[in-house]
Amino acid sequence: MSKFTKSITSALAILSLSFTGLSAAKADETPTLTFGEFMAGPAYQDYVAANVANSEFLKAQSGLTIETSATMNLAGSISYSSTMKIETDMENSRISMTNAGKTMNIVIIGNTAYSDLGTYSASFAPANKTKVFSRIGKTAGKSIKMKEIPSDVVSFAPANLVSDPSAVQNQFMQSMLADLGVDLKFTEMVKSVNPSDETLTDYRFSIGMDSAGGSVRVDMITTFDANSMLVKIESNMSGVSEGITMTFLNLVITTSVTPDVVIEAPSALIDETTIIRTSNQLIAESKSTAKAAAITKKAAELAKKAKKSVSATYLQAAAKSLKYTVTKLSNGVKLTSTVSGVKGSLCVTAYKGKTSTKNC
Repeated sequence: MSKFTKSITSALAILSLSFTGLSAAKADETPTLTFGEFMAGPAYQDYVAANVANSEFLKAQSGLTIETSATMNLAGSISYSSTMKIETDMENSRISMTNAGKTMNIVIIGNTAYSDLGTYSASFAPANKTKVFSRIGKTAGKSIKMKEIPSDVVSFAPANLVSDPSAVQNQFMQSMLADLGVDLKFTEMVKSVNPSDETLTDYRFSIGMDSAGGSVRVDMITTFDANSMLVKIESNMSGVSEGITMTFLNLVITTSVTPDVVIEAPSALIDETTIIRTSNQLIAESKSTAKAAAITKKAAELAKKAKKSVSATYLQAAAKSLKYTVTKLSNGVKLTSTVSGVKGSLCVTAYKGKTSTKNC
């Protein structure tokens, strides 16, 4: 991936995850300002103040809904789409994200996150998930109580959604600088009355960057209502490189007060610690699979030589000859391994001359 493509990808990732966004300037203006010059502008200072007022307004609300939609076009065909809906009662959050056809549903209650089974299986489950869920059993209709809030959604916990947006704004800008480099330029931020509704205030600016073989531009507009609540962010991002045009279209973020929103934890649960423990147990068991097969084979050889049926005696003799550490059982042997502090055992047993191996 070229440096230019990486730069566009980084910008898209930042833009699609930012909720205290930036704003836009007229598309015919050429971005020439440095980051410092941009932040020194009077409209930018008003914008930071509006974000602070927005934070204070939100803290006084009992419910909030934020919706985002985004699409990307690559050379004229849609190659990426994403939607997200966040609902919060200011203490808990419910997040639904669809990203390139992949859906994630998470509920955050205080400091604990819950995901539905489909989300967990697709995004967070261990590699041996099929065996894990089979071992646990009765998983249908249950949600997962997670060990920690996933990094993908931790920013949407209520405490972060209504945190100081002026600080988030500066961090956002500095993150873009870090990802896109010193070539990033800005237009001056422009503050104006919204042309469709005079009770709304728009803040606009553009970001531009030229790189070897291409250029990228972001035009953004952020709208606040009469309560200084941030109600909409809209942006367009376009890039051209080596004859390919990539356009980031229709990133729209809308915010609305929803005082009647109710968010509760799911009742039918599987604790993620159970999933992790079961996964490690299965892995530990698998470490003994080859040894169990070797014991079975060796015991059959010893029994055949003695012209006897396979029994616990021959299984134990086989383990000894192979120099395996086992626990003797009345009907065979037990092999045990440990993974991340979790033990998993396989028992090799004999009954009426036939051997079997299973977890025990």
